Amino acid sequence: MATAQRTYLVTGNGTQRIVIASNQAQAIRHVVAQEYKAEVADGLQVAKLTAAGVQVEQAKLNPENKELFGDDLGA
Repeated sequence: MATAQRTYLVTGNGTQRIVIASNQAQAIRHVVAQEYKAEVADGLQVAKLTAAGVQVEQAKLNPENKELFGDDLGA
C-alpha cells in the first residue's frame, strides 16, 4: 500500500512553495535539494573564504534532525 501524501506549504527566504509529499521532511528535502548543495571543502577554499570574511559555522548535533535529513548524526 502506498504511503498517503499530503500537500505541504514550504516557507523560507521570503518564498512559499506548495509540495506534495509523504511527510514534512520529504517536502523540505525536495526544496532544499533544488536550492543548495554540499561538498567537502579543500584547505585552499577554506583559506580563501575565511580571508574574505566568511565565518566558519559549526553544525550542532540534533537527533530531531535525523527525521528531516536521514543521517545518523542528525546534523
